[in-house]
Amino acid sequence: MRYSLKMPRLVQYFVVLSKSIFLHFPSISNKLKKVVSIWLPFAYLNTQGSSPSGTPLILIDDS
Repeated sequence: MRYSLKMPRLVQYFVVLSKSIFLHFPSISNKLKKVVSIWLPFAYLNTQGSSPSGTPLILIDDS
């Protein structure tokens, strides 16, 4: 008898495994959600440049 895992079954196995890990460790997933939710607004603010003219875009004059 030969056993082989095809790609869809292998992916399904890891999805089920990862879900079971997070179910057993809810505190880890809650901490992860808090860190990500705190990090996202700061990442957005860091992308918003400030300039004296009030616009983050710089006009390049090629003439």
